[in-house]
Amino acid sequence: MLDLYHASRDELIKLVGSQREALADRDRRVAALEAKVVALRAALAQLTARVGELAAAGAAPRPPDGDGAPPRGGAAGHAGAQADPASRPARASAEAPAIRRCPPPGDGDGAGGPRPAPLPRL
Repeated sequence: MLDLYHASRDELIKLVGSQREALADRDRRVAALEAKVVALRAALAQLTARVGELAAAGAAPRPPDGDGAPPRGGAAGHAGAQADPASRPARASAEAPAIRRCPPPGDGDGAGGPRPAPLPRL
């Protein structure tokens, strides 16, 4: 923290000069960033228009190697997409795996060991 009350006139002039330089540097950086934002927004608008054209044309995305193969990742080219349920074979209930239930612990069949002794009353 600067002691502005006890600073000399020359020290105050140096302080104001350094603050002006810092503000000018900041203004130059802000102007450069604003120009970059304008350029990025223009690129975004072009890409959005291109995606809209492709969507309207119904074009499917192509893999990077350009071999014309359908995209990987599922039925519709999206990761996790499921095939049409009508095209999957029906699963019979006899093929369904049986649900196995574990016996409760300590019922005397050896699974889980013997029952613990009851706690004494206080």
